[in-house]
Amino acid sequence: MAVVFEKPKSMADVTLHYCPGCTHGIIHRLVCEVIDEMGI
Repeated sequence: MAVVFEKPKSMADVTLHYCPGCTHGIIHRLVCEVIDEMGI
């Protein structure tokens, strides 16, 4: 089976306490993906 989604490597392996209705978790993940793509 192909991997569809994978956590960004720059994202720490900790529990985030964002509420389900806000978009902070999505923004956090997107920023980490950009950091990985840029190699920072």
